[in-house]
Amino acid sequence: MNMAKKRKAGGGASGASKAPREEDSRMAINTWEDVADSEDEFHINRDKVLLDEGPAAKRMRKHREEEARRIQKKQLQGMTEADFGFDEDEWLGQDDGKDTASGAVVTEVLPQLQITEDMSEEEKMKILRTRYPEFEPISKEYLRLQPLHDELAATANAAEKLLKAQAAKSGRAIPTPMAVTKYRACAAYLAAMAMYFAVLGSTAKEDGSSVIALDPAELHEHPVMESLLQCQKMWTRVESLPVSDPVVDAEIDDDVSGIEEASPELDRDTLAIKKPTKPRKTKAERMTEMAQAEAAARRAAKLAKTEQDLATLDALTDKAAIKKAVRKKKVIEPKLNLLNADDSDFGEETELTAHEAAEKAKKKRSLRFYTSQITQKANKRDTAGKDQGGDADIPRRERLKERQARLQAEAEKRGQQNAGPGVALGDDGNSSGDEAPIPKRSDFEDEEGYYDMVAARFDKKKQTKLDRAEAYALAKQQGAQVFEEETIDDDGRRQISYQIQKNKGLTPHRKKSVRNPRVKKKEKYKEKQKKLKSMKQVFDKGAAAKGSASYGGELTGIKSGLVRSRKL
Repeated sequence: MNMAKKRKAGGGASGASKAPREEDSRMAINTWEDVADSEDEFHINRDKVLLDEGPAAKRMRKHREEEARRIQKKQLQGMTEADFGFDEDEWLGQDDGKDTASGAVVTEVLPQLQITEDMSEEEKMKILRTRYPEFEPISKEYLRLQPLHDELAATANAAEKLLKAQAAKSGRAIPTPMAVTKYRACAAYLAAMAMYFAVLGSTAKEDGSSVIALDPAELHEHPVMESLLQCQKMWTRVESLPVSDPVVDAEIDDDVSGIEEASPELDRDTLAIKKPTKPRKTKAERMTEMAQAEAAARRAAKLAKTEQDLATLDALTDKAAIKKAVRKKKVIEPKLNLLNADDSDFGEETELTAHEAAEKAKKKRSLRFYTSQITQKANKRDTAGKDQGGDADIPRRERLKERQARLQAEAEKRGQQNAGPGVALGDDGNSSGDEAPIPKRSDFEDEEGYYDMVAARFDKKKQTKLDRAEAYALAKQQGAQVFEEETIDDDGRRQISYQIQKNKGLTPHRKKSVRNPRVKKKEKYKEKQKKLKSMKQVFDKGAAAKGSASYGGELTGIKSGLVRSRKL
């Protein structure tokens, strides 16, 4: 039996490209380098270089780095400003290699700036600051240096005249004074600023038509800007230098020249007796003498002022003069009147003016004033509720206290009526006072009436005390002072005041614990001991001495596993 063989595929099929499989599209990740990013690759390569690098390779690498830095530095030194900017020919379209098919170059002409008359001052100033930002500081500097230039001119003229006179007199060259140098720098700076203004307005026309000032680009490239900058730097250097007085300098030079000319060794053969002739002075010499006279006057005034200051300083440091002045100024002080409240040390420390004294007098109220106010308010409150029930017309029975008060008032009235000289004994119709019947006391009916009278007197005293306290509180609230009115007896003597009677002093009553820190700690200890006894068992020595047999509780606590019995 013949079996059929399997037919093989042709060669064309074997040479065809295989279709991509899904497994081939996946990345084969076997090591850390397969998933490393750029930073990891940098570190891996650096580690390889450092590990594989030998001494010769390291020297070669450093040599190459130095050579690269040298070439780079040389290239930078050879570069110009044009290398860092745009190519002007390319920007303007004048490059030779430009494609000619683009056509002719189109140039856009911007409209010229127009400043109309209807513009406000703020808009004009804004345009001026935008186009010429240096105009405003230059104008302010010009206005500031104008008066200074005049002062420096006067000082420089005087210094130059004195310089010429001294040079003619001594015959030697004298250095230029600082005033002249400063004047020249200021004048040059002002001239440069004036030239800047002239160039800025050089576009003006004679017919008076309105034109725009010089273009900012042309103005900033003008040589006047460079000269202005140089003059500004020169003035900045000399502006802070001090300018000395030319008159004083002339005096010093004259003194020095006089000292140099005065020599102790003079040649006697050259001395000859001549007829004194009055030399004719020049104008410079006359001006020099005038300047010297003015300087001498100023120096004399300064010396006088200095001597006066020194005399004042000596007077301040002299102890004897100070004591003498104090004795002269000391006056006899009046004695302090203790009875006058205004002279008290507890009163006002400063003297009061008439207005302040009047205001203080208005605030002063007596104790009677505040007491009457309180009484009136209390009476109003009492009378306000009397007629609320509607039984005001019904007669009521007189109460016991009211009757006692009425009888007491009548007795006092009768006693005041019979307060004159007493009646002689026996003139009242009875031969003996012992036989007279004992009058019945009508001020109270029984023993309880007398008790009520004493209680009323106590209540009255207590109410007086409360009224006084309320009066002081009201005075303190209103910012006033309370002065008690003095009461005078029938014989004309004044009674003692409340402060003298109570003698409370200036400080209130304080406990012993406040006055004595030892007592304070002792009381604190006692309080802690009391609290401790309430929390745990404390041995009481006093109770043990007395033989107290009271149960003190389980001292060790109740323990379930504890057996206190003993085996026999």
